Amino acid sequence: LLAHSAIHGVMAGYTGFVSGLINGTYAYIPVNQVAAAQHFVNVNDHKWAWMRSVTNQPDFSRITNSGKKD
Repeated sequence: LLAHSAIHGVMAGYTGFVSGLINGTYAYIPVNQVAAAQHFVNVNDHKWAWMRSVTNQPDFSRITNSGKKD
């Protein structure tokens, strides 16, 4: 449904937007508003560890500047 919403926005002539779900309704959000928002991720949180394990990403936070693990 997200791609469906994006295609409808493009076909309507909109540019510079992303499609997103807001309160259960798909909406067109201007890119400059999305880029201005800041969201900080707590890399010590269990949700971050779960996301890394599900996507099979390595833990780069334990690598030092020399490129070796602590």
